[in-house]
Amino acid sequence: MNARQPNHEMIVLAREIRGMTQTELARLAPSATQGNLSRMEKGRLSISENVLEEIAEALNFPKSFFFQENVKTPISDFYYRKRVTIPKKKLSRLEAAMDLIRIGLDKLFADIELPPLSIPHLDTESGVSAKEAARKIRGVLNLRKGPIKNLVGLLEQSGVVVFPIKSDSDKFDGITLFTDDRHVVIFLNRNLPNDRKRFTLAHELGHLTLHLRAPFDEQSDRVKEDQANQFASEFLMPELDIRNDLAGLTMTSLSALKSDWQVSMKSLIYRAQTLRIISERRAQNLYIELSRLGYVKIEPGFVEFDEPRVVRKAIQLLKEELNYTNEEIAENLSLSLPDFLELFLNQKQNIIQLKANRRRENNDGIGPGFFSH
Repeated sequence: MNARQPNHEMIVLAREIRGMTQTELARLAPSATQGNLSRMEKGRLSISENVLEEIAEALNFPKSFFFQENVKTPISDFYYRKRVTIPKKKLSRLEAAMDLIRIGLDKLFADIELPPLSIPHLDTESGVSAKEAARKIRGVLNLRKGPIKNLVGLLEQSGVVVFPIKSDSDKFDGITLFTDDRHVVIFLNRNLPNDRKRFTLAHELGHLTLHLRAPFDEQSDRVKEDQANQFASEFLMPELDIRNDLAGLTMTSLSALKSDWQVSMKSLIYRAQTLRIISERRAQNLYIELSRLGYVKIEPGFVEFDEPRVVRKAIQLLKEELNYTNEEIAENLSLSLPDFLELFLNQKQNIIQLKANRRRENNDGIGPGFFSH
């Protein structure tokens, strides 16, 4: 009887996560040539135990990782803002990392009861505009007038998992996808400034409300992006609530308004222009002033961003209620401990530890060292 073969797609996934080419991997797995690796990754060549061990060691994944049945999410399922401008290698690595996390979240949540998704789908083809949809969602979420506080917590209570992720590209803002078990996850670039994180979350909420559950929606990506932006603007800055604040908009008032409404200065200017509270010429002058002051990428003014809690809470419950250790959770996810800590807890494993014979045990005397003072 033939031995069970690993899933060739998981080899591609692991290699892309590490940012390696087939040639680079072949150098670290001497029993496999680049040509053979190419055929293995396409499922056209069987993978021997020896080769799998070399690949697993080179990519620093446990062998169990390569026997998982999950496959990569098709690229057509993704909505990327400015995706086309991300270099292919960086995009492949980012997609692979999100796919690995998507697989891991289903395993992590298997014993966890999450809040059900309470965000309704609103179909623009039935006549609902993006702005009307934003108002309806604010009503569904029982939001008061004015700025939204604790946006992340609000989404998590509504059944949406918010997952900050490291990205090598500042062109990536966020993406919404469904796991195989139908958990909704908004991946968010960890490196974004807080105002951009909040707008990205509102933008992705727009996609979730308007597009992601409409399989036969034939609108262009450009139209969907415009609708998501309109949704985000109305959701974060409702016209009836913000109109008076934007009257007579100046550079002096922008900083205070940014802290009040928790959005960027540029978003406030754009909102004032689209609502015709200021002229296009006035808006351009304000943009020019922002640039002159060096505020294009980093603006003054405080914007709070509440940290996501669902994933950390799930891990905490597994450890406190089911007595799992980090090592056991990592093993169940088919990950190394450092990968688990970095991907799911944003922690780097401490590589500096006390020598075994220097550990303090019951103050019974361990010889000279730090604790001997």
